[in-house]
Amino acid sequence: MEKSAENENENKKATNLLSNKFAWVGALVGVVLLAAFGWYFLVPRGPKYAVIMVDAKNEVPTEGVATFTWRIEGPPININHTSVHFGQISDPGEFNTEMSHEQTKYTDQVKDFADGNYSVPLQFVGNAKIEKSGKYYMRVHALIEGKNYWSPEFNFEAK
Repeated sequence: MEKSAENENENKKATNLLSNKFAWVGALVGVVLLAAFGWYFLVPRGPKYAVIMVDAKNEVPTEGVATFTWRIEGPPININHTSVHFGQISDPGEFNTEMSHEQTKYTDQVKDFADGNYSVPLQFVGNAKIEKSGKYYMRVHALIEGKNYWSPEFNFEAK
């Protein structure tokens, strides 16, 4: 009788330990699944667009016209604004999609495609008159579905 009670206690301990192991494993699996679903639903998804400076001269004549070539890549869509924004004050760093062109240090832009209706992907060629000599900083910009897409900053010299 004594052995039977001991065996019964050992079986209960083993069962409790085993059920605790299953509880821990179940909890761990639950946490991993929750994290995976959270990541999937919280990380923004959607089309990826890129604005790329294709060609810009390193040097342009003062009182002359600077020509810029840029491209917008991504899924087909119609947009109303794209431009090369430029000025004599650098605005370094990476711009996020919340950064509008009004929030930058750039004081001028290529006006050719600043307001219209354009089907992208597309390559653009625009001109701007450069009034003053000196170093200029520029970025390509496009407003797509309420988000601002920016190229890295480039520069040119007006002489």
